[in-house]
Amino acid sequence: VRYLDDLLQCYYGMAYNLNIKNYPFQRPPWVPKQPNGFDCRIFTMLFIEELRTLTPNTKFDFCSATARGKYINELTRCEYNCLYEEIATKFNAYDGKLLSY
Repeated sequence: VRYLDDLLQCYYGMAYNLNIKNYPFQRPPWVPKQPNGFDCRIFTMLFIEELRTLTPNTKFDFCSATARGKYINELTRCEYNCLYEEIATKFNAYDGKLLSY
């Protein structure tokens, strides 16, 4: 949000007259904050999945390595992934347990 005004001003020029910097921004204290600067997509995907059950009393645990492994498994094991066999073969060459059921 910090640089959005500048970006929109640059893109739209004089046609842009909304100043987002003047709008208050508050994050409820119970909403989790990303713990690092490099897992934005993973954090967002996990947060969206947990959003329907998240309450002010819920503890949102985020472990980058666990989340990455979860999504890698889901994507590579998906029945619609036409490269599953090739990926599984290459992964299993490194670690036979990685994609074993």
